[in-house]
Amino acid sequence: MILLFYLVFYGFLAALFTFTMWAMLQTLNDEVPKYRDQIPSPGLMVFPKPRTALEYTFSESDLNSYLRYIEDLHYFLQPYSLEEQKNLTNCPDGALFEQKGPVYVACQFPVFLLQECSGMNDPEFGYSKGQPCILVKMNRIIGLKPEGNPMIDCSSKDQSIANVSTYPNNGIIDLKYFPYYGKKLH
Repeated sequence: MILLFYLVFYGFLAALFTFTMWAMLQTLNDEVPKYRDQIPSPGLMVFPKPRTALEYTFSESDLNSYLRYIEDLHYFLQPYSLEEQKNLTNCPDGALFEQKGPVYVACQFPVFLLQECSGMNDPEFGYSKGQPCILVKMNRIIGLKPEGNPMIDCSSKDQSIANVSTYPNNGIIDLKYFPYYGKKLH
């Protein structure tokens, strides 16, 4: 008799838990997270990954000192190859790419925009010349519509040591990559 009681009791608890989880999952949207950070500007990711903090140390005459950086850059740029982006849309430059749905498309990012840092002309990304490429990627934020021209401004702490060039020119990010609608929709 006691065994039957516990069987019914734990069966009821399992059913209650299952129903509660089902009810909670009904409130979620598959396309947009329920809670999103309301941050004024997106975070940035740096490639290749530095060994410590944001310090890159290498010797241009020693391939092994920067080989890991080159491999990181090749791995990072692989999804931006023409073959990988063949199903993406060639969007018009200079304007927000707003879409109404139900089908959303993503814009191509031609790697040649990175010019000297594309890896096309120099597979060592400038490391063998003492002019290393460091790529900066902006984190995706659903629905972000920047005001003005979004840009990333990089400068050296010591102006006598490094000359910083940005690609695309002036570090400007084309508006056609905004807004982002989410990975499931794109």
